[in-house]
Amino acid sequence: MFVFFSAFVASLDGFIIGLGLRLSHIKFSKKDILLFFLGNVIIYSFAIFAYTFFHFRFVTTLVSTILYLVLAYFTFIDSEEINTYEECHNLTFGKLALLILTHSLDGTLVSLGFVYDYSLFFLVLLFSTMSIGILLFGYYFGRLLKTKKKNRYIGSILFVLLAILNQFF
Repeated sequence: MFVFFSAFVASLDGFIIGLGLRLSHIKFSKKDILLFFLGNVIIYSFAIFAYTFFHFRFVTTLVSTILYLVLAYFTFIDSEEINTYEECHNLTFGKLALLILTHSLDGTLVSLGFVYDYSLFFLVLLFSTMSIGILLFGYYFGRLLKTKKKNRYIGSILFVLLAILNQFF
C-alpha cells in the first residue's frame, strides 16, 4: 500500500503540469500522451534496472526521508515556471521532452527505494501509469482548482506525510 501512496505523491507534480497546460491553453494530444507515457517508461526502466544491475543501496530509509523533505520544500517554493508556455498553443517535441524529464525525476528517485521489495516491471508500470494518470487528471479536470498555490500546499503536505510514514514502514 505504501508503494501506491509513494507513486501517487511522487506524481503530484503531474497535476500541476497538467493544470498549467490547461490554463495556458496548450493542446495535449493523444500522441503527446503516448510519448509522455513511453518517455516515463524508458526513464524509469533505465534508472531502476541500472540501480539493481549495479546492486546500489544508496536509497535507504534515512536518504529517502530526506529526499521526501527536499521534494516537499521544492514543491512548496515552486515558482510559476508553467507560465513560460502562455504564448504557445501547441506542445513542441522539445518542450514535451523537458516536461517528461522534469516530471519523472522525483518519481524515479522515489521508486528506487522499492526496487528490492517489488518486481521491477511492477514499479515501472506503477510509477509510469500513476504519473500519466495524475497529469491527465490535472489537464482534464484542472478547472476545479483555479490557483496553483493550493496545489503546492497539498503537494508539500503529502511529501511531508510521506517522509513521516517512511520512518515507520
